[in-house]
Amino acid sequence: MEFEVFDHKILTEKVQADLKKIMCNPLIDTALSNSGYLAGGFVRSALKGDDIMNYLMPPYLKKNEEARPGDIDIFFERADGVAKCSNLFNELGVAGSHRSIGGFAIEKKIRGREIDSSFNGGQIKVQLVDHKHTCGKPMLESIGNFDFTNCAVAMTRDKIFIPRGWREIEDDNLLDVVSSESPFLGSRILKYFYHRGFSKLTERSRETILEWTVRSLHGKFEGYDKSHTAGIESNLKAMANNADLVPTNDLTLFLGKWQTLLNIDTSSGIYGPTHYVSVDFALNEINKRNHQASA
Repeated sequence: MEFEVFDHKILTEKVQADLKKIMCNPLIDTALSNSGYLAGGFVRSALKGDDIMNYLMPPYLKKNEEARPGDIDIFFERADGVAKCSNLFNELGVAGSHRSIGGFAIEKKIRGREIDSSFNGGQIKVQLVDHKHTCGKPMLESIGNFDFTNCAVAMTRDKIFIPRGWREIEDDNLLDVVSSESPFLGSRILKYFYHRGFSKLTERSRETILEWTVRSLHGKFEGYDKSHTAGIESNLKAMANNADLVPTNDLTLFLGKWQTLLNIDTSSGIYGPTHYVSVDFALNEINKRNHQASA
């Protein structure tokens, strides 16, 4: 990827004001002073001019209750930056530090009201990413390997880094999937389709998703263990329900993989026996799509 560099003035005044509050937090301030940078969905939200405080809020405080709460992901060009942040948190006596679900980051919680009164008791999740895939590597190298171009955006204390063409795909509301290396790709695609407002893909995304699907069916993800791949089957099935994510022709890859139960109502009235039959998952999805197309 090629990147363009801007200062914070390209952001809306409200986003700039909210960012100042966030960056004054001791943990985030320490990170940014020790080779840390913000990257991913939070930075994307800021660039789009969204209400970044609302983006971070827990569901019960959100203006849009359907959206999942976002977090702040902090990456480091030097490994000692993570240690300095963790030490600061311990010195402040703040509890709640633990490994992230995937195990690739140290997860911290910041009291939202310490940053903005609108949180009224909520917490902000901050992830200090310390995995070898990114920690200790140059920023542009790390974000250039992100799975979505949409999220390959980064922010230091005074600069913002954006891939060329980013604005165009965002303006067209297109999710641009460019890497199939992670077993978490399926869950992330579902998250961005159903909780971040996307409904369309770029053309090259389809090839990447097909490549990831084949990898998933054969379990070929180097550097990951079984705990990382445990959710792949459910994610594949959820994606198969969406023709924009898995075209009908690609459903043939799933033939013979899984069975699903169909509810067969044999009653003649309100009450009566119900029977279940086991059918091939992929064949059932293909039949449903064909029926919908002919209706």
